[in-house]
Amino acid sequence: MCSFWFLALCGCLTKRRYIIVFTTMAMFYSFILSFRWAASAHYSYLNSTPLSCTRIQRQIDPTWCNTADATQVLISIVAILTTVTLP
Repeated sequence: MCSFWFLALCGCLTKRRYIIVFTTMAMFYSFILSFRWAASAHYSYLNSTPLSCTRIQRQIDPTWCNTADATQVLISIVAILTTVTLP
């Protein structure tokens, strides 16, 4: 995250607009990813489920893996919508 701020500072000092725009986009993207993984980790901790579906888990109960994948996608969508709609 510090590297993004450094690049944004360099963009401001050199007045290169494209550097500022791309670093801002990268900061927002890293925020979305961190929010997504934090939400997934909290969901996993509260429900005592693993974060990802292992090969053994797929062999034992493949329906659980589909549910886990759908949950991960749902959490990602919520994280992106939350980030985009913030004022």
